[in-house]
Amino acid sequence: MQDELIARGIVPYTLEWPERAKNWFYAHGGRLNLKDGSIVFGNEIREAATRLDDFMKKNCQWILRKGLIQWKYAFCEYIESYRSHQRSKVDQARQLIEEIIDKRVAIALSKHASQQTTATASGPHWPKRYIRITQPNPPTLGASPQGSRARSPTPFTRAPSPLPDRSPSISPVVERDPSMSPTPPPTKKHEESKAAVAAEHEKWQQGCKEAWLKKQNPKPPLDKCKLRYFIRRMEAEQRKKIEKPPLLDYDRQITKQTTHKRKKSRKSVSQLEEQSNQLVAPLVVLSDFDKNLVEFAKDTNLIVAQLRGKDDIPTLPVPDKWQYEYGQELVRPILVNHLPTKMYKLHQWYMQAASNGYAVMEVRISHEHYFHGDDIVQMPLEELFQLYNQEALDKSLISCWVLIEMQYYCRMGYHEVSFMDPSIIFQDNLRDKQKQTLKNIFKFLDKHRDKRRILLPWNFEYHWVLIIIIPDQSLVIVWDSLRKSKGKIDDIMNALNKCWTQLRQTHKGDFKEQLDLHTDFPCVRQQEGTHLCGYYVCDFIHEFMMNKKEKLLDTEVFKAIQDQLCGFLLDEVTNPTGEFHNSGSNLVHKADSGSD
Repeated sequence: MQDELIARGIVPYTLEWPERAKNWFYAHGGRLNLKDGSIVFGNEIREAATRLDDFMKKNCQWILRKGLIQWKYAFCEYIESYRSHQRSKVDQARQLIEEIIDKRVAIALSKHASQQTTATASGPHWPKRYIRITQPNPPTLGASPQGSRARSPTPFTRAPSPLPDRSPSISPVVERDPSMSPTPPPTKKHEESKAAVAAEHEKWQQGCKEAWLKKQNPKPPLDKCKLRYFIRRMEAEQRKKIEKPPLLDYDRQITKQTTHKRKKSRKSVSQLEEQSNQLVAPLVVLSDFDKNLVEFAKDTNLIVAQLRGKDDIPTLPVPDKWQYEYGQELVRPILVNHLPTKMYKLHQWYMQAASNGYAVMEVRISHEHYFHGDDIVQMPLEELFQLYNQEALDKSLISCWVLIEMQYYCRMGYHEVSFMDPSIIFQDNLRDKQKQTLKNIFKFLDKHRDKRRILLPWNFEYHWVLIIIIPDQSLVIVWDSLRKSKGKIDDIMNALNKCWTQLRQTHKGDFKEQLDLHTDFPCVRQQEGTHLCGYYVCDFIHEFMMNKKEKLLDTEVFKAIQDQLCGFLLDEVTNPTGEFHNSGSNLVHKADSGSD
């Protein structure tokens, strides 16, 4: 109850109460108001709860500083129900006294038994505690007694014997007093045990001495920078032992384009005018501009007047933009056979799913990904059209890209970076479901506070940016391809600062009061008027994780992102053996199911 109020930003009334007072209050029917955190109690404990509240108001700070007050002093009226350890202590003392008395009695008996060996033959010598009473001629049972009054026979009686099941007529067993016998010579075994005890005692003394020295000279606190460096070095060595998974489709596509680009950039054989030692006079050749102009005229079949602008150039009608229609091809039919392998296979799967009347693809995520339980990310099949035609990416596709990065680097043993779920934390949810969104943000920060970086793809006004949170530096860095002003992200920054304040109250650390914001981080710029910010955020995430140094053309990067997302949906979502396959509803909802 108290943790729930703290998560909502409400300070409980019993926050500074000792645990024992809280337990008594809750056990007797008390509770907290879920709206303002005040205490609520019934008439049964009204008097005791009121006195407890007054006592806590007066002495709460003293209790936190000096320690807890014993229950029997704070609630002396209820001393009858107080359970202490005095009874058990008295029982233990009584048992100890009885054991001491039994030992002393046993020693005394052994001494008396030894004295009987030196007694005269007149008869056994009994101790004072043991008196033997006999009768000279006891009458037989059944015989009539002498005299007018009938008397019962007098049985043989004696004092109780400490020896069980023995006849009273038999004298006690004679035992030798251990103190009177000579001390046996020490054996080898006795000497070894004595040496072992001495060694153990010396070891105990040495331990006490070391503990005292540690208290006198405590170790200096660990340097956090050195500790962090040591942890990263050990994790890097551990990653070397892990077998690296195969490259992602994205990396494979980029590597192929990079290799092709390097081959084209190699220097060719020098032409005549480029040679240093020429045997003949240099030929008069056209300039680069004239060369390009001649090649352009040949390719376009234009005349000189058209090139000079004196004549009009005929233009062909521009084809209309390909529109999405449920059940039709995602691209122009003529381009289907030219798609990459993964995109072609996913296109065939889409055509089959559309023919069966399905409209939504479901991506199953577990609790270990975002720490909010098992969930499903729903992706309408219409978003595949946006992906195939390089249009704006929805939050479901961005969430799929985050899952790709998490899966790949978890297999590589890289656990220093974590992600927030972009399908839950976005602008509409923060506006319409503020309390729940703040709770999710705090849970993400609480679970990942020990990570080096926390990444959040954030969408506002149909634009994607990448927010990087560095907990140990209390810093937020924003990668924005359009370089929008800081005021555009005030809502998410206010939410992060609220959760950050709550985190500082629940966890100790070198945290600043507010998060610092840096938006001038150098990153690739997006062309104005385009809706490709989602592709830039995907590239930012992978660039941040891989520390890429080379940068290719945007078109090549976009193609690699398309191929990677299609391969993920094909292998991990639609495949029954995939990690994110939802077998409960066969991945898709029917078109008439009313799914959003």
